[in-house]
Amino acid sequence: METNSSKSSPIFIAIAATFLVTALISGLVVFMIQEQNKNTTIESTKALYNNDISKLESQIEELSSEIVDLTSKVDEQEKPVEENEDTPENESSALVVTPSNINFIKTGNLVAGPKLLYEETGSPALSVDLVYRNSTICIDGLAVCNPSSLSVGTRIYVAGEKNGSTVTVYYMQVQH
Repeated sequence: METNSSKSSPIFIAIAATFLVTALISGLVVFMIQEQNKNTTIESTKALYNNDISKLESQIEELSSEIVDLTSKVDEQEKPVEENEDTPENESSALVVTPSNINFIKTGNLVAGPKLLYEETGSPALSVDLVYRNSTICIDGLAVCNPSSLSVGTRIYVAGEKNGSTVTVYYMQVQH
């Protein structure tokens, strides 16, 4: 029986070694395929992110262009009216302020337009368009100011004549 067991031992070792080598190679191939799939997934994700970044950059450029356009429009609207211009609009801009003319007195924040954003009890976030005239009085601290030079977000007190959704401003004061 010794002869059988000594002869089968080298065959068994060869079969076992072949099985082990096959298992190792199979495992290595599976590992390499998994790694390749991971790399493919990573590259695909990178491509998607790069595409998204490109889209966002183009949207940022569009928005920047729109901001420049809006800024130029706001700058055009903020140009003060020359007092020596002889136009019918300027002739009518001479205001006669009497207590009966003032029907709007509110404190709120200046927003683009120019508009005043204010609140009343039970009605938050109301707004009116502000119309400045040559005779509009604007006070910032102890100094007289130009109403169209005030920044968006400035808190102001406004007294004027409301007509619909527009207020002709007689007096305004910056609130600090």
